[in-house]
Amino acid sequence: IDLIWMDIQGSELDAVVGLGDFIKNTRIIATDIFNGEELYEGMCNQEEFLTYLGDDWEVIFKVNADIIVRNKLYA
Repeated sequence: IDLIWMDIQGSELDAVVGLGDFIKNTRIIATDIFNGEELYEGMCNQEEFLTYLGDDWEVIFKVNADIIVRNKLYA
């Protein structure tokens, strides 16, 4: 998977968890995840999202809630 682009209103972590092992074969994820006030029940924040992805991922773009992360295995 070259690119996953998500705008799913607070369910980004659920989507990534649902990918299972496919996440290992993904190059880039682009999404918007807010830090701060919970806008949607059960939503994750950027820190939780990045922690789940782990050390194999790096932030390559971040402006406010917009974030793009790259799988270092494909860098």
